[in-house]
Amino acid sequence: MTPSTLLQPNNENKSINPFIIDAPLNVSDIKMCEFVDHLEVSKCLKKYRSSDYLLCNIPLHHLMTYLFKNNRIYIGHKHGIHIPRKMTKCEITNLFKIHNDVCKHEYVTVLCPCKQISNSERYLKYCEAEKSQVNNISDFKQPESLDVNASGHNIFPPDPPDASLRRMIINDFCNATKPSNFEEAGCAVCGLQTELSDLSSLNIDLSVLNTAGLGFTRKE
Repeated sequence: MTPSTLLQPNNENKSINPFIIDAPLNVSDIKMCEFVDHLEVSKCLKKYRSSDYLLCNIPLHHLMTYLFKNNRIYIGHKHGIHIPRKMTKCEITNLFKIHNDVCKHEYVTVLCPCKQISNSERYLKYCEAEKSQVNNISDFKQPESLDVNASGHNIFPPDPPDASLRRMIINDFCNATKPSNFEEAGCAVCGLQTELSDLSSLNIDLSVLNTAGLGFTRKE
């Protein structure tokens, strides 16, 4: 999970000190923290306890105001809350305020002490978080049939297709455009014009339509 700029632990107005459950000895010297993860209590204590990280039980609606959207969605997933990408920060915060009444508080937030960063550095971290989210969605192996030879793909104009490829293209085109794919006939049940490929033949005795002595049938 890509970290994002978060809280100032000793900020007089928005201090997180009351929510810290484990921290390094020099916590009073920490000026800025970054979000690292949101884990179950047992896993969090096992992985991060007695380290340089801060383990906090910060109310989620308070936490949301400091996170990038990707991390809000990540935490929402942990708590079974679906957060659409178009939802605003205010709407997400209100959603977690409602959730707080039923939350079992089984998760702990992990923060990493860091130096105070400039606005430009903060923006770069935001871009990295967005890029990471896109890569997680699109990072899958393409089928072999879709693999592209980058060195050959950049050659222009490309070489003409070989004989086997031309033959396959022509055969596929002919099969897709042959008359049997477009011919139609009337349905015997409803009379609707329907493609022959969707019809099945019926063996029906039509002699009942004959009119004796008149030389024609009711069908005609």
